[in-house]
Amino acid sequence: METFLHHKLYISLITSLSAEEALKLQRQTTPDSIRRFNIRDIEQVINRKLRCSDHDPNWLYQRALAIEEQITEHSITVLHISDEDYPSSLKSIYDPPYLLYLRGSIPSKVGGVSIIGTRRATTEGLHQAFKMGASIGLLGIPHYSGLAYGIDSASHEGAVSVSGSTWGIIGSGLLKIYPRSHISLSQRMIDTGGGIISEFPPDMSPAKWTFPKRNRLISGMCSVLYVIEAPKVSGTMITVDYALDHGREVCIDANSLITERSTGTWELADQGAVVIENFEDLLRALNSDDTIRYTIAKRTDRKGNPERIIRYGSKKYAVWREDAT
Repeated sequence: METFLHHKLYISLITSLSAEEALKLQRQTTPDSIRRFNIRDIEQVINRKLRCSDHDPNWLYQRALAIEEQITEHSITVLHISDEDYPSSLKSIYDPPYLLYLRGSIPSKVGGVSIIGTRRATTEGLHQAFKMGASIGLLGIPHYSGLAYGIDSASHEGAVSVSGSTWGIIGSGLLKIYPRSHISLSQRMIDTGGGIISEFPPDMSPAKWTFPKRNRLISGMCSVLYVIEAPKVSGTMITVDYALDHGREVCIDANSLITERSTGTWELADQGAVVIENFEDLLRALNSDDTIRYTIAKRTDRKGNPERIIRYGSKKYAVWREDAT
């Protein structure tokens, strides 16, 4: 027997439907009647032509059934665009996903920070991403990135190191984590109150087109996009373009302005992006009124006993807590 979830999964698999069109089709069909709709019937409902020459209701039915089984077996949460728990920040972006797949916790706050940057980061860039991720995590600010090599994973590691909530928005299905070397990191993110999010079916492998597509979600989830080292032609700059379209605040790391790998960051500075010198600058960009501050630095940089010690690679950092004045 078809279920309402199966109905939504079936509709999500129809090629080239926007979320608005998918909702319209959902309202005018039932879990049973949808299988009797051919491509012309669908076009009549959405009032436009679809570029789809291989519409196969039986395949869609079986595929949706397989996805429903994966969801149950692997405890995957499916968020529909009309659900109360669907991230409200995504509903207003261009082309929001009709469905989101999630493992872990559902983001509970609107906004937050997305830290992004090049996969081929400098050592300084990686450590800056780690420290900023940790600083955000310590204050309980939601953090998002793409789980990629380089800046993305360093920022996730920072948040995880202090048990902060961080979400990876990936360009593949939740059962096809890419890169595979980050499967362990993704589980730690889930364990510390964050999660992994995708708009693609759980067993879908990554492809060249899936990463640019998911980048609009990285910018859509946050209120501030913080860029650490970005080449001029890169996925990072695609995400920046989405962020500007979405009306998000775009900030750049000051140290990126002296790095030869950051030609895209230089361009953003010329265009008036906010330059972040320290964590206080980032809090101002967030309009945060937190009264607690944390300082993360080498232990030798300050006297006294730190609250905790965290590690990134072979380097240790001390964390001091203090009231804001």
